[in-house]
Amino acid sequence: MTKPKHFIPISTIAAAAVFASCPSAAAEDILFTNAVLHTVSGPTHSPGFVLVAGDTIKAVGPAEQQPDAGESKVINLKGQQLFPGLIAPTTALGLMEIPAVRATVDTREVGTYTPEVKSWLAVNPDSDLIPVARANGITHFLPVPQGGTITGQSGLMATAGWGYENMLTHSPVALHLFWPSMNINPTADDAKKQAKERDKRLKKIDDFFEEARAYAKSQSAPGHKGVPSWDAMLPWVLGEKPLIIHANSVMQIESAVNWAIKRDWKPVIAGARDAWQIAELLTKHNVPVIFEHTFTLPTRDFDRYDIHFRAAGILHKAGVKVAFSEGLARFASSNARNLPYSAAQSAAHGLPQAVALKGITLHTAEILGVAKRLGSIEVGKEATFFTANGDILEIRTQVKQMWIAGKKVSLDNRHNHLYKKYRNRPKPKKSTEDKHAVSNKLPEHLDLPSFYRKSTSVNGFPIVSSNKVSDFALKEAAYLVDHMIGHRQDIINNMIKRNCRLVVMAHNEFTTQVPEHSGMTPAKFWDRRARGLGSSRTDPVVSCAEENLLCYPGDPYNTENIMIHEFAHAIHLNGIYDVDTTFDKRLAETYKTAMAKGLWKSKYAANNKAEYWAEGVQSWFNTNRPPDHDHNHVDTREELKTYDPSLAKLVEEIFGDSEWRYKRPSQRKSPGHLQGFDPLKTPTFKWPKELNDFYLKYIRNQNKT
Repeated sequence: MTKPKHFIPISTIAAAAVFASCPSAAAEDILFTNAVLHTVSGPTHSPGFVLVAGDTIKAVGPAEQQPDAGESKVINLKGQQLFPGLIAPTTALGLMEIPAVRATVDTREVGTYTPEVKSWLAVNPDSDLIPVARANGITHFLPVPQGGTITGQSGLMATAGWGYENMLTHSPVALHLFWPSMNINPTADDAKKQAKERDKRLKKIDDFFEEARAYAKSQSAPGHKGVPSWDAMLPWVLGEKPLIIHANSVMQIESAVNWAIKRDWKPVIAGARDAWQIAELLTKHNVPVIFEHTFTLPTRDFDRYDIHFRAAGILHKAGVKVAFSEGLARFASSNARNLPYSAAQSAAHGLPQAVALKGITLHTAEILGVAKRLGSIEVGKEATFFTANGDILEIRTQVKQMWIAGKKVSLDNRHNHLYKKYRNRPKPKKSTEDKHAVSNKLPEHLDLPSFYRKSTSVNGFPIVSSNKVSDFALKEAAYLVDHMIGHRQDIINNMIKRNCRLVVMAHNEFTTQVPEHSGMTPAKFWDRRARGLGSSRTDPVVSCAEENLLCYPGDPYNTENIMIHEFAHAIHLNGIYDVDTTFDKRLAETYKTAMAKGLWKSKYAANNKAEYWAEGVQSWFNTNRPPDHDHNHVDTREELKTYDPSLAKLVEEIFGDSEWRYKRPSQRKSPGHLQGFDPLKTPTFKWPKELNDFYLKYIRNQNKT
């Protein structure tokens, strides 16, 4: 905690002189009116008033008892609630900025027994975290030295001030003793050694305090020479100040309390994770608790999930005085601002709300011995309070104004700066042109039947449908085509040349209603059999269905994307086939080799080279079905590369190995082209009963023959 000496530049001295010459804002006589006044120590007045003279509260009460303002400044707080300043005990605020940057961490001193260490000397008054805490109602904090057994003294500091000298309000407040672990592993070979080491550490603590007591008695002896460490112990040896003992387990707390009471110390248990289990012991000896574990996960597997939420309520019910803290963990400094929410969570799990508020104000002040000036809004106390637009235990509440010792302080902080900065950043330019806009205009090079009423395209490749199809379905189809082969204009051009197009069926349209598929027989069989068909060399039309593209409820193929499978056929037979005349032959050889190796045995990919290819493309884009009668385990790009590397190589040759994989619309980070699409308002796909009946009858008849 010692700070190195540095040479100070002349410019810095000059700047300091300028600031020193500027008088600080003097506290003035003020009458605060019309606020919901939470005195904490007494009743809540709604509305109420507070009369302040300088830095001290002179009168408090309900509005009807409000005195004449006289020459006092009047501040009307209508619509706001007035609370005493919150106090954050046992914190690393001011001592730690960024845990991962060693130069900003000054929480520890060298040595195991260092009672002379004064934590407030190391506080960084320019910390960005102090104003952040202040902005959430925290007016005072108690920075704790760490790193040994007796780690030093702490002083109470205000969250506003030029340097530690004028931030410090009470010093010293407490001495900090970190109680040794009491746990022993009984199954270890060195269990006895562990016990001896523990007892040795406990004896050393006892000896240190006894030596300090002996030193105190020897002060009047002739020739007495002062020792800084022992001099630092005097307020605690004489019982004038609280001894904050940091302990968490039941064994630690029991040991610490029994030791302190036996020797007439004034213990306060900080940390106190398991204190609720021995609340009776704490009540018996009037030992208060600074509870740091409201949001800590349950310690043991069999603990209730809400045990730490309920702990403060259990302690209060037993008669233990409880204050709240965010503790000394790695991110305790930045979490100090969350102090009100620790109390709020406990209030939601059994702790009376008024007591929860005391746990971050009056109880904390009483435990730290500063309640004569802080912790409540009472006559004679310091005029330290803040206004908020609601209950401070409600997470949505915002702190609006703050006064410390009668002076108004700024609530400006780094969080506000960043909020304003990024709120006002230039908005990204929106494209004035929809990449795959849907139009009522149909492709001129195709002589399409009147069934088709709208279209979109990808680099000239047409996607068409009737008026029944959602525009979002056409845009989704275009999105998939673009990601699959948008980079292969040579393939797209050949597909356009061959009059290939993608037809999207509405959820209530069926296969033979598509004009190009109308000759398929028996019609009812094909209407029930397929929700999409791939194109061939003689039939360039490829189709898919709206409900599968947009994942409607009832989609019969909801574990895969049918369009990617069927469009893979079109790419093969109406695209690559002419662009690379060797491809079809190489595909046939790859298929033949895979079958000889026993790959894809009895699965859909084994039917022929075309299905082998289309199934491979589906897996390449992570949209094949999970294992079933038609599919094995291969449903991702990585699995395809491992299982059938030759097929994977062919697929990669056409599509490349980009990062893009298919994801259902609901799984994408942003809606993109589906902005405005509401999946909760989509229709449900259903097979008509007559199609189901015909299909089952047809299949049975086919099986008989």
